[in-house]
Amino acid sequence: MKRGSRGSREVYKWTLRQKALQDILAAYSMPRVDTLNLGNRLQLGQRGTNLLIDLIKSKNLKEVRFADCVMKQTDLQKLRRLLNDESESLFFDETFKFGFEGTVFLKNILQRKPVKKFSASNCGLSRLEIRNIIEALYYMEGDEILELNLQGNRIGEEGITLLRELLKRKTVYKLVLAHCYVTASQLQVLAGGITKMRGLMDGISLGGNLISKKDIEFFKKSVDKKVREIAQH
Repeated sequence: MKRGSRGSREVYKWTLRQKALQDILAAYSMPRVDTLNLGNRLQLGQRGTNLLIDLIKSKNLKEVRFADCVMKQTDLQKLRRLLNDESESLFFDETFKFGFEGTVFLKNILQRKPVKKFSASNCGLSRLEIRNIIEALYYMEGDEILELNLQGNRIGEEGITLLRELLKRKTVYKLVLAHCYVTASQLQVLAGGITKMRGLMDGISLGGNLISKKDIEFFKKSVDKKVREIAQH
């Protein structure tokens, strides 16, 4: 019985995916596509992901929905400019609500088109969404990130650990972690990445976190000569 139920679920997922692929392919031939709703239980898969990326690149879409992902027109325009080599930055704000599947999709985009600047400030990112975003930046091409802004998101232990590994791999010139609920112990984990980072960090913003002036002073000593400016407000 269990085996049959699992098989039925797999068939159902396959059917949803095939329907979504048909909808994406049909959208290519339309002169104008406003909203593309691919189903709230859909996981795109690699082929669907590739097709949707190319569709966003070629069409001025107003909205795309699949699984827990909702991409509004302003977000889609930013992705389109990046995919068409018109920008090297992605700046999202509190309207950025891609959900888990959307950040998986974003990871695939950044494998194609790396960014120099990335911001997702005050977006209420979940732990898993933060993981996907930092991993996307980790694996994308290039050794430098001019600016990374995660202000206003609860980074958490896993997020800080991933940031440490990102800093070991790439030079981040400006890092904004204000109001991210960073603790003193997490700050020291971050320092471990900064000290191993190639080059110097121009500035890091740490205001509004769960750290004291004493913690900041200890952090300054830990990253001595690696960070030019540490902002506390």
